[in-house]
This record gives sequence, C-alpha cells and structure tokens, in this order.
Amino acid sequence: MIRMRKFYAFLFVCLFLFALLLFFHDVLFVLFLKQALSRAGFEFSCKKVSFENGRLQLLDFVIEEPNLKLKASRGELGFSWRERGFEVFLAQVEGYYVPSSTKSSFTPPRYLAALYLNEGNFLFGKPPLKVEIDRLALRKLGSFWREWRVREALAGTTSSPSPKPEVGKELSLPARTKPSKEAIQVEVKADLSRLPPGIRKKLSVEKGFLKIDLGLTPQGEERFPFEGSLKLQGVSFVREGKRHSLTGASNFSGLWEQKNGRFVLDGHGTLDLPLRFSYRLKGVWKEEKKEVSEASLRFRAPLEAFSPFVGYRLRGDLRGTLEAKPAPGSFSLSFVLDKGGFELSEERVGEGVSLKGEVSGTYREGLFLRGQTLVDKGEIFWAPWYYALSKPLKLSFSGAFQRDSFSFDNLEIKGPFEAVVKGLRVYPSVSWPDEGRLSLVVEDFWQPLVAEPFGEDHPILREISPRGKLELQEKKQKFGASFRGEIDFKDHRFEGLSFTAGYDLSGACEGFSFSWREVRGPFFEASALDLRGKTCPPKVSLEPFGFSLLDGELSAAGGRGNLEEKFFVLKRLLLEDLKPRLPEPWDSLSPRVSGRFEEILFQKGLVKGRGLLEIELARGKILVRDPFFAPGILPRYGGEVEFFGLDLAELSRALGLGLITGRLRGRIKNLVMVGKLPESFELWLEDDPSYQGSKRISLKAVRQISELGGGSATIFVPFVKNLRYQRLGIYCRLQNNVFYLRGLIRKGEREYLLKGPKLFGVDVINQNPGGAISFKEMLRRLKRILEEENENTSQSISQSFDPFALFLCHHQHLLPGRGGGEGRPGDKRRGEGA
Repeated sequence: MIRMRKFYAFLFVCLFLFALLLFFHDVLFVLFLKQALSRAGFEFSCKKVSFENGRLQLLDFVIEEPNLKLKASRGELGFSWRERGFEVFLAQVEGYYVPSSTKSSFTPPRYLAALYLNEGNFLFGKPPLKVEIDRLALRKLGSFWREWRVREALAGTTSSPSPKPEVGKELSLPARTKPSKEAIQVEVKADLSRLPPGIRKKLSVEKGFLKIDLGLTPQGEERFPFEGSLKLQGVSFVREGKRHSLTGASNFSGLWEQKNGRFVLDGHGTLDLPLRFSYRLKGVWKEEKKEVSEASLRFRAPLEAFSPFVGYRLRGDLRGTLEAKPAPGSFSLSFVLDKGGFELSEERVGEGVSLKGEVSGTYREGLFLRGQTLVDKGEIFWAPWYYALSKPLKLSFSGAFQRDSFSFDNLEIKGPFEAVVKGLRVYPSVSWPDEGRLSLVVEDFWQPLVAEPFGEDHPILREISPRGKLELQEKKQKFGASFRGEIDFKDHRFEGLSFTAGYDLSGACEGFSFSWREVRGPFFEASALDLRGKTCPPKVSLEPFGFSLLDGELSAAGGRGNLEEKFFVLKRLLLEDLKPRLPEPWDSLSPRVSGRFEEILFQKGLVKGRGLLEIELARGKILVRDPFFAPGILPRYGGEVEFFGLDLAELSRALGLGLITGRLRGRIKNLVMVGKLPESFELWLEDDPSYQGSKRISLKAVRQISELGGGSATIFVPFVKNLRYQRLGIYCRLQNNVFYLRGLIRKGEREYLLKGPKLFGVDVINQNPGGAISFKEMLRRLKRILEEENENTSQSISQSFDPFALFLCHHQHLLPGRGGGEGRPGDKRRGEGA
C-alpha cells in the first residue's frame, strides 16, 4: 500500500515536471497542444507562444474543424483558483460556427471554468448571421460542460412555475432572486443599430439596445433552474414614415431537465405602449429534438397606445389570451374589447363598441383559422351612413392563408340582418365570392341606411316607408334579388309588392319581374301591375305591359337598355283618359290626361320624353311637348307648353284670385323648373278672341294684376264690383334671375296689359315698357297677392309701372277709363313703389 502511494506520488511529480517543461518550452507545448487537438478532430496553428506571469500567451492562433473556425489575434490561458479551473481570454475574435445535427466529436475539457471573448466578428448558422462581439463572458462552466454545449443549455424551465396572472389584473415585474454562488451568469447586450442591414430594414429599427441577463443554477447533473430578464432600451423605429420609440422589460424563470430535455418557462413584463403581458412556454430541448410544445400569452392594453403605429385614432380597453401548440401547429385566441371606438377620418367614426371574440386554427403548411365575434353595442358613422346597433351582431368565420392569399371559406353574420358568404378572397385583392346570401327586414334598415344618408339629395326617399323582406343571392358570379312587402308613399299604399331579378356576369340571360296587387290613396289608384323582362349583361329588355291607372289606362310596347352605358328606353308609352285627383281648391278643375310618347329615355340621371301630353282642364286643353325630369335635392323639370280655350272663371276661382271671365290661350317656351320655382321661361298670355261671351274682371283681380308692378292708389266704387275688358295680353320672361313684364296690346305709344271698353271698362297700362325687377322681388309680390283674402272697395294698389287709370267721381258715379288715367288730380294717388 505504501509502495503504491509512493508510486502515485512519484508519477504526480513526473507529470508536474513534464507540465512545467511544456509550459516553459514553447515548442514542446505547441507540439503537445497540436497533437491533443488533432486527436479531438481539430487543426491548430499559432504564430507565437510565450509564458508570462503564470499565463500562457498565444499570438495569432487558429483552431479549426469542418463546422467551426476560431481565429484570435491574442489569447491567454491560465489557472484560476477563483474559477476552480482555467480561464481562457480571447481578443479580436473572428470565425464561424455552423450547427450540425450530428454530435460533434469534440468534448470541451471538464476543467475549463471561464471563457472571455472581447472584440470581434463571428458568423453563426447557415445562411450565416454576423454577430459583432463587444464583450461576452461565460463563467463557471466546469461542472456544466460535461455532455452539452453552451448554446443548448441556455434554454430552461422551473420545476415549480409561478401561477399565471389573470388577464385584466395589474401585472408587475417579479423581484429577481440572487443566484447562488455556483450559478452561471450570462449577460448579452446587443446594439440593434449594428444588426445586418437586411434584418434592420425588415424590422424598421434605427437604433436601440436589447439586453439579456440569464442566471443558471445547476442542481446536480439533471435539473437546471434558471431565471433572467430581457430589456429593450431606447429602441427607435420607423413606421409609415413616422418615427416611434419603444422601451420595455420582461422577467422570466424556468427549469430544464437534462435527462429528458423538458423545460418550462414563465414570465411577464411591460412595454411602454402601455402593454402588459404574461407568458408561458413548454417544450423539449435536446440534441436530437428541440421544440416548443405549448405556449400561452395573456395581454391587456388600451387601444389608444396603438394609434401612432396604425396612423389613426383608436379607443377602448383590449384584453385577451393566446394559446398555441407549436408541435401540432395549432392555436386559440380569445379577446374582449370594452368601450371601443375608432376614428379613421372625420367620415369614419365608431363609438361605444363592445366586442368579444374567439379564434382558433392551425398553421402547418398555411394558416387555417375559424372563430366568431359578437358585437352587442356600438354606434358607427361610415359616411354617409350612421347606424346604432340595436340587436347583437354575431360574426362566424373560417378562412385560410395560403400561397400569399387570404380567403374566407365561410362567413356568417346573424343579428339585425343575416348573411352567408363562401369562398371570398380578400388578399391580395378582393374578388367575388363563390356563393353569398343576404337577408334583411327592410324597415330596420331603410331609415338609417337609405332615407337619412341620401334624403338630402333625393327628398322623395324620406317620404317612402317600405315594409317587407329583402334577399340577395350570389353564386359563381350569378346574382339574384327578391323582395316581398308593401310601401307607403304620401298617404298612398302599394300593396302586394313583389320583385325578383337575376344577373349573370358571364352574359347569360336571366329573367326579372316586378308587380303589385293594387295601389290605393286619395289622389292615386292603380290596378294590378305585372312587369317582366330579361337581363343579358350588359343589356336589359322589358316586355310590353299595361294596367288601369286613375280610371284610365297606361300601356307601353316594352323597352331596352344598357347598364354599362346607363341608359334605358321605354317604347310607345300611351296614356288614355287618366283622371288625376287634385286637392282642394284645385279639385274643381277635374283634369283628364292623355298622351302618346314614341319613347321615354332614362340616361345619366335624366328622364326625357319624345311625344305629347294632352291635359283637358277648365274646358280647355294644355299640351306639353317633350317634357324632361332630373331628380335631385331640387328636381329639375320642364318642356314646351301650349294651352288654349281655358275657362278663366274656373282658373281664377281655383287659384284663389279675383274673378275673371273669358277664355285664355298662350304658350310657354324654354320652361325649366327647379323644385317649385321657375329657373327660366318665356310666357305669352292672351284672351281667346273667338270667345263670344261676357268678358269681365273684378276689382280684386285688377289689384292683383297691378300688384305685380308696385306703387299704390285709392279708388272707391260703391256699386260696381266687376268691370268689363276687351283684351288681355301679357308677356313674361325670366332669365338670369331677372323678371321682365310687357303688355301685348299697343295703342300709339302706350302698352296695355288689359284693355277695356270706353264705358265701365278698365285699362291696365305698362308705363315702364321693358322694365325689369329681380325675381326675388317678383316672388315677394306674388306671395302678397296669393295671401290676400278680402276684396274691399277701397284698397292700396302697388304699382311700379303706374298700370291703370280709373276715373272716379263723387255722388256714386263711375267714369269710364280713358286709356291712360287722365282724371282729376284728386281722384288718384300714386305710391312710391314697394
């Protein structure tokens, strides 16, 4: 036994002396080191070796194997009692390392305790990623580097993970526990401004630092608890032309089991958006298998924080949970949005939106997802529409992202309306779905989505109240629509309305129909209507039709049109003996309407008729040639009008004017009406010379005619209310908002609007021929005429052209008009004009 001890002592002394010989003899040491590394599969070369201050100095040395090359301008190797082994220091490092699936033949020496790298460039992986080393220190590796390399050991988990924080509660960074004396400490600080240009451009990062602090405390050879932190400092990046900054921190802890490679990691942190989050990772990390089997993330953030990044204003409190299983490639997401809102622009705003959602899917060989969202509150203004959600809106969907395109296999909406869409591609461009259907109750949507947004441009929409069900369908670019219900319009009801239509983008012909059972109302009644036709895109045709209307008949020989060119022509429209019902006091006129139009053209918002409309009214006729109509806020309409044989007594009575007897004829050229007011016209009015009856005019009518001119006069005729006239002739023209009035009866230099006989007659003279006034002033005077209710024997008469002369005398005697108002000075008073 004693001999054995002496032998071991002698052997130790020999080995020690041999080691000293190696260390103090450069050439021998280099040969010994080169031989040892060669057996491990490495090639070694060195420019100079020296031994100073108890440390081996290496100058310009290279260590190389097929997957690793390490080159340093200077290196030091020395024994350290503090590290319980050797320390290795390398400066100005260059080289590469390509990880291999096969286990390397190289096993680091057990006695290696610390490795320091300072300054250098290193290529990692394939394709290579360049890593710029400022200072990297790996310490206390002696008991760790037995079977595993550093890059494999830096991922780990904890045996008793901390409980998951609940979403919605305040998150705070846990306090770091100080590692034990035997722990491995790794600190890495990366300058993001020195990332490779391609990665830096993809991340849009300009500058900033990423700092990772990891502590590993081995528990024997099987269990490796760890904890650490990650920090983002001064990160600056560009998004949509705007520069943003970001800072944040996260603490984590975990455990890694060497035998089976399983690990679990828990952490939570904050970003200064502000965004608070917690996460958990589970998986296996072994040489032959490295994967994450489970991952979860809980988050909470105000949407206002994301406004600078997306470029528009957001509001609301968003929270949710994301869980994933990377091994099978599946995930699930649930989220809640409270008091949500958005402002994409002044015309796209949402307020008070409450939203819940669930999404799940897989991401193996493409992204496949399905889920549903529920919106039960909110107000949305998306110009020109405003809609306040009155019923919960549920959206269910399934979709896929494959080959750089995203499409919905199925999309269903239930709530205020129901919709189903299948095969809808939305990225990189939107296309028609394979199949779609929309069903809604019309009265729920007419007011907020049609009447209100478009009522200003088309006031008629606000007077329409539809009820019923509308359905729209689409399948392989073949469209269909149907409506069943009724419509109320200005005290009229269209009952039994039905509409069905088809439209095929391929150009195949599809039929359509439009019908009602009857129309009832105080002024308009019609019998059953049945319209039928075809659409052969872009052309459309209408079959001949006819129905009873206003105790008469309306018929047409059909029509044709082109939807691309936006026109439609209705052929040979006939109106036979229609009897419109007019309100009081117009009802006494009892008009009868007939007409014949070779065509009615609908094109670019304009309706034009080529034909003649004949109206029997007040024992005479009104002929309207080639009328037109253009809808809008103030609809425009007009045409060429001619009339003759109109009974002036009936007309004046219906219009509420003073009494005039006789017959009237005339014409209107270039008539253009805007709303209820004329924009331009030329009017000729005169009495019918063929009329043989009595021609009389009341004082009220005289005053109303003369009121058009302004001025004032006083007359007193106690026993005569109706005066005789021989001729009536008036010309009016409205142009550029200026109104012109002339008399058509001339005698000498005088111009008469009304010419009476010498005895008990009245003359209305235009003493300002060619005079003009603004149309606004003319409307004011007309309004005053129509508002006059009582006919008095003494009245103020407005006249700007001194229109008539009446000779009045005392003692109840009336003198006839003498053609110009040449009476006694006291009998007439001239006003200054209105």
